[in-house]
Amino acid sequence: MKNSKLFLLAFLCPFILRGQISTNLNIESLDNARRPVGWQLGVQRNDTTKYQTRVDSQIVKEGKYALSIKAPNDAGDATFGSTFYVIPSRYKGKRIVLRGYLKTKDVSATGFAGLWMRLDGYSGVVAFDNMQKQGINGTNDWKEYTIELPFSDEVKDIYVGCLLVSPKGQIWVDDLRLTIDDVPIEKVKFQTKVVAGARLDSTYWQGSKIELKSVSAQQINDLALLGRVWGFLKYHHPVPTSGKVNWDFALFPIMSQILVVKNSAERDKILVDWINSLGEVKLCANCDEPKGNFKLKVDHEWMNDPKISKELAEKLQFVYKNRNQLSSYYGSVTPLGGGDFKNEESYAHLKNPDAGFRLLSLYRFWNIVHYYFPYKYLITEDNWNDLLAAYIPKFVGTNDDALNYIKVVQELIVKIHDTHASASSRSDVYNEWQGKLYAPFIVQWVGNEWIVTKYAHKTETEKTGVKIGDAIKKINGVDVAEVVKSLETYTAASNDVTQKSRIANKLLRGNERTVKIEIERNGKTMALDIERYAPAQLNLSTWAPMPEQSYYYVRDGIGYIYLGKILTKQVDSAFKLFENARGIVIDNRNYPADFPIYAIGQYLTKEIQDFSRFSRTSAQNPGYFELDSRSLNVGGGRKTYNGKVAVLINEVSLSSAEFHTMAFRVGPHSKVIGSQTAGADGNVSPFTLPSGISTQITGIGCYYPDGSDTQRIGIQPDIEVRPTKAGIMAGKDEVLEKAIEWIQSGKD
Repeated sequence: MKNSKLFLLAFLCPFILRGQISTNLNIESLDNARRPVGWQLGVQRNDTTKYQTRVDSQIVKEGKYALSIKAPNDAGDATFGSTFYVIPSRYKGKRIVLRGYLKTKDVSATGFAGLWMRLDGYSGVVAFDNMQKQGINGTNDWKEYTIELPFSDEVKDIYVGCLLVSPKGQIWVDDLRLTIDDVPIEKVKFQTKVVAGARLDSTYWQGSKIELKSVSAQQINDLALLGRVWGFLKYHHPVPTSGKVNWDFALFPIMSQILVVKNSAERDKILVDWINSLGEVKLCANCDEPKGNFKLKVDHEWMNDPKISKELAEKLQFVYKNRNQLSSYYGSVTPLGGGDFKNEESYAHLKNPDAGFRLLSLYRFWNIVHYYFPYKYLITEDNWNDLLAAYIPKFVGTNDDALNYIKVVQELIVKIHDTHASASSRSDVYNEWQGKLYAPFIVQWVGNEWIVTKYAHKTETEKTGVKIGDAIKKINGVDVAEVVKSLETYTAASNDVTQKSRIANKLLRGNERTVKIEIERNGKTMALDIERYAPAQLNLSTWAPMPEQSYYYVRDGIGYIYLGKILTKQVDSAFKLFENARGIVIDNRNYPADFPIYAIGQYLTKEIQDFSRFSRTSAQNPGYFELDSRSLNVGGGRKTYNGKVAVLINEVSLSSAEFHTMAFRVGPHSKVIGSQTAGADGNVSPFTLPSGISTQITGIGCYYPDGSDTQRIGIQPDIEVRPTKAGIMAGKDEVLEKAIEWIQSGKD
């Protein structure tokens, strides 16, 4: 499996009038400098190492010209070279398809080539595919490829292009075509789009105009209340929920006033006047307290705090009793029942946001968790209510330092203990902090030690003197335990095993070409200098090794299915092949390539068996997560498999992998074998924070049929097996071997 990083490219586009467009996707129109009109060439991760991007008139598929990207002889730190073409979207449709021809030469086995397409909305990426999963490398003649993505009114810009993710080799691309609902893009008529009022306000686009270096105790309390009121109104009052006003920008004038009040009476009057200025709230006939089987109810007790005025309390309670019952611009809900935050602005142009925008970031994240995180009740290490005030001085105290701001955002995200929740950014500051280079080997937490378990590049690892089974003791002279402790603050995970798995990925990352480590081998320590490499040059996957086939016989009489590769349409063929097998191993130590849960599940149990229930919220009652009245179930197929089924799991089994495991274990002949999973089950709700930070939370609750939790706990195995140092050194897959042993034993 190639490095899982997605490569997202940015480009600002001018406004184009209504009508139809004439594209240059076929690369036939050149300007005076012989560059293809409309194309951005030479996009790369590191400008010091140039990929050669040019028009080729000798090697073409159709017409006069093709695009070519050639890697330098030594790509060094460069991650990729790319080209792209952007089309502002004023189209309606449900499906967009990019087709084009690709030719490759000597692309590295650790890299890949492909077409790519990205759909951007106002708040970030709506959909993306770069063909990474197809693993196109080596030398290949012209072949047509297709990328298909769902399309909607949410799309603001359409990006198409090609890329080479490899330290060597060359690619050519030609004859690109784009269609929406099977109509060529050149023939699709523009549609007038209704733009919400919130999009038209640019008052504070370049900054909040709030200068703040530190905060007093009174200011912390006042700003915490402001954050609560702002968030409550955002999801309940008819004006912000309608999208008529930019609710981010509505915050800054009030914040300026709150910062200079002398007492709580002045503060509360400002807040009351603010609510009154929004206009009349009509009486609601059906806004009684929600009733149902709720797994979580939002906490509104803060409105009854004796420290706020009676007038403010009554005003807030009136809004709640007559809250919005229509769709919500800032906090709509997906069809599955999780938060949908597509209208949140990313403000990616603010590379170093000022104090007002940094507090906006805190308010946005805190309120999204408060109203749309189904597992808020599991945050027991800290009181979520108290964390709002606790983090105000932290966000203010980043002192206009872009890196410190990113760090404190990541620190707050870690507090919700959700493996789905992590921060990412395309900024150079973020990438420098994370480290652009990696060691040529994989380190994992095994038996209370940080052990070298795999080669990310065998030849380069052998040059270092490092061997499988070596224990890492020091990094650049610092004890590894201290390095781990420093990383825990910024590493989001639902449980300890998953956090250690993520920390292992970070241990030896950095920007310097070499790193000094001290290892222990056979009771002896030795110091080594390790050269680091760009991720495109390595195989950094910690998944169970991906086989060439998605299903096959792993031993005589024992079938094997790799969930990270098998497609739903292949399931019937797999079970036909295995119909006489003694047992089947379903390897779930990866992420499912498809969603074959019901296709496989129908073979595992003759009787229909419940395996999971969801909890969901609504835009009309955000923060109330109600358990579904019925459970999800599998089974009842016309033909069932009666042999043993071993489902393999570990800490990389996340989300959909965990959900599939829940379904597969209900079979009467199934056993789950391995170790605790990642503990984050349920669809995700992505959103952005100021300066272009992308993050997400688990958006819907996922439980066993009796309502018991899977979040943080993960899926617990029936037979626990963890890799050992001795097994790793011997090249054994001890989890798989245990599964085969169980199938062969004849015992349940």
